[in-house]
Amino acid sequence: MELKNVLEHISDLIDNEFDVKTYIGSLEAEESIALQIVAQGADTTFYTKKELRTIGVTLLVKRFKQVDAMNLGQAIGDFLSRKKEYTNTDEWQLFNIEHDGSIFVEKEKSSGMYIYATDLNLEIYY
Repeated sequence: MELKNVLEHISDLIDNEFDVKTYIGSLEAEESIALQIVAQGADTTFYTKKELRTIGVTLLVKRFKQVDAMNLGQAIGDFLSRKKEYTNTDEWQLFNIEHDGSIFVEKEKSSGMYIYATDLNLEIYY
C-alpha cells in the first residue's frame, strides 16, 4: 500500500469541496494547494501489515493575498477534520483526520506570494 493513494483520495475530497486542484508533493509556481508527507523517522520505515497508524501530512496553500491563503487553508483543515466518513479500499481504511489549527505563513521572496502551512494527522489502517 502506498500512502500516495491515501493522499490522492484526500486531494479529491479537497478538489470536490473547494473547486480547486490539489497536488501531491510540491506547490506549483502560481496559486496552488499541495499535500506533503511529513518525513518519518527510521523506526517507521518498516510496518507490520494491518495496523492502525498515524501519519503526518503538511497542507500547503499558496495565494497572492495572505488573508486568502489563511482563510482557504483553515477552511480545508476544518473541512477534513470535521468529515465523519471516508472512502475505504481493500488495501487501506482512513479513520480520521486531525487538524490542530496551528499554522505557519511565510511570504515567498521570489514571487511575493504567501504560503500557508499546517499539519494534519491521518489515522489509517493498512
